[in-house]
Amino acid sequence: MENTDKKILTFLYRNSADAHTPVTYSCEFLADYLEIKIEELEGESEKLIKLGYISKAEIVNKRVQITISQFGRETIQKALM
Repeated sequence: MENTDKKILTFLYRNSADAHTPVTYSCEFLADYLEIKIEELEGESEKLIKLGYISKAEIVNKRVQITISQFGRETIQKALM
């Protein structure tokens, strides 16, 4: 697992709500925290959707809204072990 992937999964696990409850973060904050460029957030979001960790990620007005998938927290926890 790449360092960025581990950081993303750890962040989502610690800061996400229940499944299907969207959580919103500033793109700038999230990119800084993950040590990636803001432009890379969309690609990372698509990757997390394909892996089943999140069900939706939207970037609107410099904010990213992330929705954890139904089994996302469990899947993330297993991936971090």
